Amino acid sequence: MGGETKDILIVPFFGQGHLFPCAELCKHLSSYNCNSIFIIPSHLSSYIPSDLHHNPSIEVVRIESSEVTPPPDASNGDWSAARSHRDHHLGLGIKSFLSRRFKNAPPAFVVMDVMMYWSKHIFKKANIPIVSFFTSGACTAAMEYAAWKAHVDNIGPNTARIIPELPDLSDSDIRRRDRRRHQPCWMDETEDSTALLINTCNSLESPFVKYLEGQAEKPIFGVGPLLPGTFWKSIGSVVHDRDSRPGRETNYTEDEVIQWRIRSLVALSSTCHLPEAGRASPPVHFFGGRATLDSKEGGYEPHGLEERVGNKGLIIKGWAPQLSILSHPSTGGFLSHCGWNSTVEAIACGTPILSWPIRGDQFYNAKLVVKYHHVGNMVPGIDDLSEMVKKSNIIQGINLLMDDGEVHYRATALKGIFEGDYPSSSAASFKALVELISK
Repeated sequence: MGGETKDILIVPFFGQGHLFPCAELCKHLSSYNCNSIFIIPSHLSSYIPSDLHHNPSIEVVRIESSEVTPPPDASNGDWSAARSHRDHHLGLGIKSFLSRRFKNAPPAFVVMDVMMYWSKHIFKKANIPIVSFFTSGACTAAMEYAAWKAHVDNIGPNTARIIPELPDLSDSDIRRRDRRRHQPCWMDETEDSTALLINTCNSLESPFVKYLEGQAEKPIFGVGPLLPGTFWKSIGSVVHDRDSRPGRETNYTEDEVIQWRIRSLVALSSTCHLPEAGRASPPVHFFGGRATLDSKEGGYEPHGLEERVGNKGLIIKGWAPQLSILSHPSTGGFLSHCGWNSTVEAIACGTPILSWPIRGDQFYNAKLVVKYHHVGNMVPGIDDLSEMVKKSNIIQGINLLMDDGEVHYRATALKGIFEGDYPSSSAASFKALVELISK
């Protein structure tokens, strides 16, 4: 794309699940005659992929800040004061940077994570067009909007209602997440945006993207999945993600994990009641989640777990090289809470998912996996909110998934949409976005 080089700001949210897709966004935008200026809090510096520093079209700007730590009065879980202080401090740093860097003319636009909505006023005052970025998928935003419009909180437990233009997900599926009468938060968060970007592609979520296009009254671009460049270069082989996921503490290196023929990795959660973790004969080729860094400091690892697992499994404490594991041919299943990054990585690697959603968009992502694409199963018993998930539920779910030939076949078939390279529809979306803002 010819013409004058454009400066584009990218502002991620604090979590690493938000940081990594935004980093990949920088790389793609830099391919369209754009200088990507990645604005991050300084405490996230060590997590920046190394190839960002080597790209002459990408500049990483660090705003002095620190991680949020529990205030003295946070025993009740209220960290709002600490977060407010962090946001205020970061906002001042962004204002200072803009005033120094763009004295004569503003950048072409800013791509802002929707969870950074509190900073909108800074960019509006500087006359910088805002493009809102969903690091999650389109299904969540679409179903939240549809649930609000359909007033699902007024529907009885055994009543079915078809939502036009969307796949047939039952009302119980969407009511579990949306018990409110108000419009979804993302509508207010993106109110002043010129366009919306979503970390998805047409092949994954076409009906959900189309539904949002008809409701949002502004351009919507699917620009995902924003997987690291190493994935697209390693299609069909094991993906090494050490360079794209730096700054991680772990008890095993990526090479050690790959060399160990993956047989079992035990995953635990605070919502799970497992008085006897593990089992006499764990299923071969199953991967799920990670253990905590230190069980003595409030973790969830039962006493004696490592001894009981022994050589039957590998317990990774800290950061697990997830893409390396999911892309390994001996991995046959993935127990996941269904965060969007993990969901997309598993789909792209053709790994069936045993879905265990707990919060946020995980419920919708799990439904996308199980009910729409049919590349996974739900952990049995999770629909009963009055009961904790038990050891027997996990064992039953693992056995069902590993024996489900149809799910494995569909997972392999869906993987095929990524084997040709980064989706052409997403590449076209990037080009259309830059052209839209350039007008």
